Amino acid sequence: MPGFVYRSIYISRLIASSLLRRLRFASGRIDSATGATTTVLDTESAVAYIHRTFHDYLRYGGLAGKDIIGARLLEIGPGDSLGVGLRFLARGAARYVTLDKFYSRHDPARARAIYERLRHDLPPAEQALFDPARIETFYGHGAQEADQIFAPASFDGILSRAVLHEIYAVESAILALDRVLKPGGWMIHKIDLRDDGLFSSRGFHPLEFLTISDPVYWLLSYDTDKACRRPLPFYRGILRRLNYQARFIITGLIETEGYKAVEDPTGDGKEVLEPGIDYGPEHEKALAAIRPRLSHEFRSLSDSDLLAASVFLAARKPL
Repeated sequence: MPGFVYRSIYISRLIASSLLRRLRFASGRIDSATGATTTVLDTESAVAYIHRTFHDYLRYGGLAGKDIIGARLLEIGPGDSLGVGLRFLARGAARYVTLDKFYSRHDPARARAIYERLRHDLPPAEQALFDPARIETFYGHGAQEADQIFAPASFDGILSRAVLHEIYAVESAILALDRVLKPGGWMIHKIDLRDDGLFSSRGFHPLEFLTISDPVYWLLSYDTDKACRRPLPFYRGILRRLNYQARFIITGLIETEGYKAVEDPTGDGKEVLEPGIDYGPEHEKALAAIRPRLSHEFRSLSDSDLLAASVFLAARKPL
């Protein structure tokens, strides 16, 4: 593991890069490589990714036709592809709106090729409703500003994938989304609880980012796309205060070293990870090594909450 001097220098560089990112955005330059998911894939892989993402929402959110047909939907942080929105429109959604703080750089011609291939996969009835021009896009505003852009109770459903964890003011974001969601409406968010490789991809412990003091972490992450490091109990708590019916389905197990995507270690996912079933001695050893160094707010978290790498939040707003 890198030493203290390297760690200090690296943190200083992160703080500097985050300051530059904030200044760049303040100057009106909102284009970014953030969210470039389908851009790095070939057409077939990009289409497969869109299909899988769409079906993940149906699967973990328990969505039925009544939740989609005629619905007004808001997607937070679509990144470089509107493919998921096209799938919801093809299923009968009446309106699909996207909101993203950054504009993900991409090739429009290539995006059209992906959409054409995506449409080809659908049955005739869905092809008839497949129209990129029907999607409304808003850029330059984060989820925490949703209630400044949209009227109260504007949407029947709100969704996002690997976006909320990149919003430092994520509590404000959830509260704003709650205000624009109608009573009885649903939210589905896939939340990554890791560090996005910020430290783990550079030889540090996968939970190293939880050892940094709050003031320093604020400097290196505030108002950027870096992980906000809010743990699973944070999300449980805010949805409980809002009286939502919510499920938190853990779909990823944190790495013991390095950084790579590990999906569905427990089949369909579960709400609590169990020792000896979902993780073993290697993960217990990794936790024991880092727990004494964790910041106070994280030190008392359960093994399951610390090991959860990704979670699907499926919630319903009270009537």
